[in-house]
Amino acid sequence: RMAMRLEVSAEAARNPRAREAVLSLYHAAIGVIAAHIADGQDRGVYGRHLPAESLARLLMALGDGIGCW
Repeated sequence: RMAMRLEVSAEAARNPRAREAVLSLYHAAIGVIAAHIADGQDRGVYGRHLPAESLARLLMALGDGIGCW
């Protein structure tokens, strides 16, 4: 799994089409996570002190940092 992640990252670094594809998937994932967070905020599950998209980006960054994707 880690090898695949590294290969995808390396290909995205050298290939503009691959980079666009990776960025598109990354932004789509942020959108899905942000939508779930916003839904939770609307239902009172999560506080509203931070925007849903900011929290989604934070979660994605944490996942990247610990290798969870």
